[in-house]
Amino acid sequence: MFILESKSYNRKKRGKSHVGRWILCFLALLVTFSPPLLRTQIVSSAPQIGMGSDLLLTTFIPQVHQQICQVSSHNEIGVGGIEVEKPSFEIMLYTVQEGDTLGEIAQRRGLNLDTIISANQSIRNISSLRVGQRLRIPNQKGVFHKVKKGQTISNISSAYKISVEKILEANDISKPKDLLAGKEIFIPGARLLPSAKEYLVGGIGFIRPVSNGWFSSGYGYRRDPFNGKIRFHTGIDIGCYQGTPIRASKSGKVSFSGWISGYGNTVIIKHTGGYSTKYAHNMRNLVAKGTYVRQGQVIALVGNTGRSIGSHLHFEICKNGCPVNPASFISIPSHR
Repeated sequence: MFILESKSYNRKKRGKSHVGRWILCFLALLVTFSPPLLRTQIVSSAPQIGMGSDLLLTTFIPQVHQQICQVSSHNEIGVGGIEVEKPSFEIMLYTVQEGDTLGEIAQRRGLNLDTIISANQSIRNISSLRVGQRLRIPNQKGVFHKVKKGQTISNISSAYKISVEKILEANDISKPKDLLAGKEIFIPGARLLPSAKEYLVGGIGFIRPVSNGWFSSGYGYRRDPFNGKIRFHTGIDIGCYQGTPIRASKSGKVSFSGWISGYGNTVIIKHTGGYSTKYAHNMRNLVAKGTYVRQGQVIALVGNTGRSIGSHLHFEICKNGCPVNPASFISIPSHR
């Protein structure tokens, strides 16, 4: 028994004679039905014949498979002795289409999320890609690393557990001393380090807490609508009709659900990575303290409680207890 499969591995060789194919077919028949002594002689010559052909030859005879699928000192020899050049590292640009997700893009390219995320560190919301957004897509698994001052190739190799040789080869670096601080390099086959994952992925995955509404006030210093004084606004305000469902921006555990002076009815959710989110001025809270909520789950209804001059949601994102700009993590609705 044998399997024959044509393989046009090199388009430039399409004009070659088909003699090699007929020879391999003939060899396959001989290998399958010949006596042991003749079979040994055929096996020993198969790789040399196969290297000049674009036909894959696989048999169920272990000796043939072992002989044909061998690696030379310079090139990998595929089934049938065909030389397969190791692909060089390349990056392509991909334009996000309607319905795309990072997970689906990674799967289609045979990559993992670590690779896509490290290649596109400007992404702030893993679940809300923009149609037309351009992504860097490497042609192999691995992660990007920005060389820090004082780092050596040996340090980097040890941290990612990837050999120095593989790192130098992937980045076409001939001498380790050519590695300069600030340079971005690709670590083939690596996954994100825990510290980098927390930084890149920890804040990724937030969604807008209300599906409609309009942007009414931003993060940062602003004039207080009650007394006209300049004060720091620790979140963003999204104007909404009273009773609009408020959804958890990210999965987590409810650490507070109740009344806070100035904020009115408020829900606070604690997330992984030191993050928390606050939803204030609610008409009604729908979850209790200690409850675990899923991303997108309705947790409250938009209202006008506390220090408020109209129906809206005050939304905050905090990192280790300090407010950060939500606009860095979610898409902001336009002004009304």
